[in-house]
Amino acid sequence: MDIDGITELTTTWCRMWNEDAALAHQLMTDDCVQWWSGGPDLDAVVGPAAQEAFVRTAQTQIGNVFRPRLYVADDDMFAYLWDATSPDGTVVTGIDVNALSHNRVRENWTFVGPHRDAQDQPLGDVHDRDTLATAASRWAVTMGHSVHRRLIIDARSGRIAMLRTTSDGAGGVDLLAVGDGTVEPIWSVTGKRAFRY
Repeated sequence: MDIDGITELTTTWCRMWNEDAALAHQLMTDDCVQWWSGGPDLDAVVGPAAQEAFVRTAQTQIGNVFRPRLYVADDDMFAYLWDATSPDGTVVTGIDVNALSHNRVRENWTFVGPHRDAQDQPLGDVHDRDTLATAASRWAVTMGHSVHRRLIIDARSGRIAMLRTTSDGAGGVDLLAVGDGTVEPIWSVTGKRAFRY
């Protein structure tokens, strides 16, 4: 899927959370699974019907408003930063990493952290896929992490999203840009638990 399709999909995903839970049926495969860094809340939410019910409850009980920003797109996987504003005005920043099947979300990993109010970094200046992969792999080794699944490399933007596992087994994510031959971290969150898939 190209960046325009991913931008539209993520905007619709946020609309599902903000206003229309039934959009889950357009966005997800029937066997779509989810993982949340904060706990097992989404583990039992499989497929669009379960997602619709979960989102309706969240809309009633929590009422956050989501806004997507900053994308990393790589064929059938993508990641994006988002901000969520609660009814009391508190803002948190998160990142979702998604795997697609037939242009629908098949797997979703969600991470939530403190609000990232810094201006989004400019695009990286390295656009060679192999160079980006090497830089991200070295970054992971330097940080003591192992890459989970595969790197999400956006050669168009010079950005990389990396699902990773820490030395104690917790799942995490790094959003990176490569500029002037060095890795520039954009945002990073380590979850409270291991990946399920």
